[in-house]
Amino acid sequence: MANKLNVSRQSISKWESEEEYPSIETLIDLSYAFEISLDELLKSDQDLTEKIIIDSKKTLISKA
Repeated sequence: MANKLNVSRQSISKWESEEEYPSIETLIDLSYAFEISLDELLKSDQDLTEKIIIDSKKTLISKA
């Protein structure tokens, strides 16, 4: 999977242990790889959904 997503095995390990989360671009790639919608992927993981919401708000604030 790491090769398919062009990320390191360590990155995937960090996602699995919830130390880090994948970028939105990687989430899109994951949704294609598992043949599920991005919506299904995000809604299946509440922590990930919350992290993306927080990160997007930080991005909006930093651009203001």
